[in-house]
Amino acid sequence: MYLKKFEYFILDSSVAGTLLLMALAIRIEAINAGFDQFSSNIIFISVFIISTGLYISMQIALYEIIIYLCHHSKSLSIHEHLNDSVIALEQAFMYIFRSIPVHFPAAY
Repeated sequence: MYLKKFEYFILDSSVAGTLLLMALAIRIEAINAGFDQFSSNIIFISVFIISTGLYISMQIALYEIIIYLCHHSKSLSIHEHLNDSVIALEQAFMYIFRSIPVHFPAAY
């Protein structure tokens, strides 16, 4: 369990670092375009907050899609007991989606 928390910490740190670098690059471009220090700092903070919000929104949307697909495949397996190969394919499908790590930040 500790290893998963460490992996999530590394993942979150790399995403936050990337978003900070992107916001910093946009701030530098704003300064080069002629904005003053205050305006460029406001641009930096705004870009970082908006990009973080977009990242969290995309992560939640992907999680909801995966949950929908998993529940949909479970309902199909209940209604279709005609063929063992269908059940075997759905079990393989569920195994693939269980192995995909999905992490959500704790800031809900």
